[in-house]
Amino acid sequence: MRLALICMAGLAAAGLSGCFKPSIEGEWKGTKAIGPVTAAVRYTFDSDKHYTSENSVSSNVGSLKTVQAGSYEIAGNTITFRQRNSTVNGVDIQRAKVLIETHRFEVHGNTLVLNMGQPDKVVLTRVK
Repeated sequence: MRLALICMAGLAAAGLSGCFKPSIEGEWKGTKAIGPVTAAVRYTFDSDKHYTSENSVSSNVGSLKTVQAGSYEIAGNTITFRQRNSTVNGVDIQRAKVLIETHRFEVHGNTLVLNMGQPDKVVLTRVK
């Protein structure tokens, strides 16, 4: 309790208000349903507001790996991805414009939940 009060006093002295929001910086992994199959998912967020996401699917007819990269912004409990680069099995996919997506998210300790529309909810665990 005493440590919590000291921490709160330190935040107030530093001019920080509101609740502490855990950082999403680092590497996260989990799974995501894509139609009838499940993909292994890995997201990496850096301190310069750049991200990379990887989706890997394997089945009896082959495997598929997609990688997206770009920048991100956080406002409250929403994250906006600006996808600039994309590859499918190592082949660059050219886009005429930047793909922009905004989703709600939550961080609970080492768990990151991306709410990408019903029923698409991706639950990730912090790796690093």
